Amino acid sequence: MTPLHHHPRRDIPGDLPREWFHDESVELIVWYKGAAIFGFQFCYDMKDTPKALTISADSPVTHRLIDSGESPLEHKGTPVLSDSIPFDVDEVRSIFRTIAGKIPQPIYNHVEARLEALHPEERS
Repeated sequence: MTPLHHHPRRDIPGDLPREWFHDESVELIVWYKGAAIFGFQFCYDMKDTPKALTISADSPVTHRLIDSGESPLEHKGTPVLSDSIPFDVDEVRSIFRTIAGKIPQPIYNHVEARLEALHPEERS
């Protein structure tokens, strides 16, 4: 099992501290408030049609396409979240579960529990 690249928790001026895990197909960014997980963004399908599911304690659940920031004949820009799209939470959970042994168990448990708890109206 190939480990994910890990960027340890660090403070971001003007934002919440975060920790980042990634490989070529997925990214997981975890935000903290104090010692507790405040929220996360799970990005997947990074090679084809990148998507990001964002869940935090103080915002609605969002699922968006990721615009790579690339355009022909120009410099690569910064990727940004773009259009909101519906999603199948079971598909997202299945993809997330592929990294189960590659991230700390408390983080895995938190994300899995939040995905399990999504209400149908939050799944679009």
